Amino acid sequence: MVDQTKLDVNGTVSNKNGAPSDEAQSLSPSGAVAQSSAEFIHDLVTLAELQVQLVAIDGKQGLTRLVAPVAGVLFGAILALGCVPVALATIALVLAETTDLSAARSFALVVGVGGAVALVLIAACTWLLKRSLQMFARSQREWQQNIRWFKETLRRLRSKPVGPAGSWTAYR
Repeated sequence: MVDQTKLDVNGTVSNKNGAPSDEAQSLSPSGAVAQSSAEFIHDLVTLAELQVQLVAIDGKQGLTRLVAPVAGVLFGAILALGCVPVALATIALVLAETTDLSAARSFALVVGVGGAVALVLIAACTWLLKRSLQMFARSQREWQQNIRWFKETLRRLRSKPVGPAGSWTAYR
């Protein structure tokens, strides 16, 4: 057919005159290496862009998840330090009046219970805070996979055999 590409005996593309065409130069071993390298660099840049986007998303989601635990820890700390004096004093006075406990024992009991509740709240929110600090775990896993892919690709490119002159398939 007139419009089909013709190959000579070496497998290089030639034009109608029989001279190697521009396509043949791009299919040379050095052209194939350049093309493979360009594709590799393109993939590498694309992965880097995706990695940056993933880090941004993980950071935003992680900061959103940090708000509630930090607020809880702060509230728990305020409760532990102040023990909401008026409410606890009221509870202690009610205990003293309705039971056989003295005022001192009633106050001690209320402060102990308030402190225990504050410690439980602080412990629970601290646990949530530690979980929330792992906000870049997904990015880190993806980064490790990308590094593994990068190393494997470099190893494959380095170990590819060089074919006969004009053969570009060995470089793909």
